[in-house]
Amino acid sequence: MPNILKSVSTVVIPATKSQFSAKKEFRTNTGLPRYFYGDNYEREVKINHVVCRFRTHFGDKVEEPSASHTLCYANLQERATDESILAEIGGEEKAETTLTAMFRLMEKQNNGQNGVLLTGHGRNVFYVRNQNGTLCSVVVGWNDNGWHIDAEPAKANPQYGWIGEIRVFYPSAKTEPAF
Repeated sequence: MPNILKSVSTVVIPATKSQFSAKKEFRTNTGLPRYFYGDNYEREVKINHVVCRFRTHFGDKVEEPSASHTLCYANLQERATDESILAEIGGEEKAETTLTAMFRLMEKQNNGQNGVLLTGHGRNVFYVRNQNGTLCSVVVGWNDNGWHIDAEPAKANPQYGWIGEIRVFYPSAKTEPAF
């Protein structure tokens, strides 16, 4: 049986020192300056739309600080359901990542520039436990006006599956040392 995911590479997610609040960070904005340092602005992550399903599943979720870790990312090679993707990764436990990791990658591409996350017509899928402990597929994609974020329980629509330009992120089996 051919693999449905084609490995692309890995990316290191830096350690965090504070809690991550989904409500605080995942909000629609215009990409206005967040901080001002002399002549340099650090821009917010430009978020165009947060679907109400995401807010239902993650609106009150707070994640604790985490050590540095590595995520693998792979491109979907054919139509596939969450169930078949999770099976290829090695199960829910091996596929689970965090909103914090997803947001850190969005920060690196805060205005849709090229990077690890697909932009344009591509969608990026992360498997994250919601505030009730249910594993969800969280999808982030870029359009001309900013990031679009959605979520639903993994395996919610097994008859449809994922198709198109899809990149899946999941933890590496190797761990980075905490510094």
